[in-house]
Amino acid sequence: MVKTMLTTAQQSALVTAINNDSALTLLANSNGFSQIADAMNAPSSPTVSVWRQDLSVTTILSNITASDMPSTANYLSYLQMLLSIPVVDATSANVRGSFSTVFSGKTSLTNLTAAAQRTATRFEALSSFITAASPANTTSVYGYIVTPSDVQAALGK
Repeated sequence: MVKTMLTTAQQSALVTAINNDSALTLLANSNGFSQIADAMNAPSSPTVSVWRQDLSVTTILSNITASDMPSTANYLSYLQMLLSIPVVDATSANVRGSFSTVFSGKTSLTNLTAAAQRTATRFEALSSFITAASPANTTSVYGYIVTPSDVQAALGK
């Protein structure tokens, strides 16, 4: 039995994606597990944007312009608190809302919003894993790298 980290539901979604793509189906029929994994780890097309769960403090600071720094003590304290943790989870509506409040109408908010998103992989973008949000989505399998073993186990081979 091949080991996988995917749940039964995630394996099912993977099999459905493979069966809905004629090129992947051909690869499945010839045991092209590595090529299928590579395809599922490639950027989604059409592009699906997802909020990042791993936004570094360095990335945040590099996207804040000095003239946009908060002028009130409350906003400055809140920003300091957010930046005291090593990684910020932009999937949190509260975190995004707080940045929106602190940097409302400023260039830094536009910069931070762009930095807090990335293109999902084909696997991350499967509809069963996506929760729609504007301007980006969240995915329940963020950062998961599909392996050939995952593909083989999902296909029951």
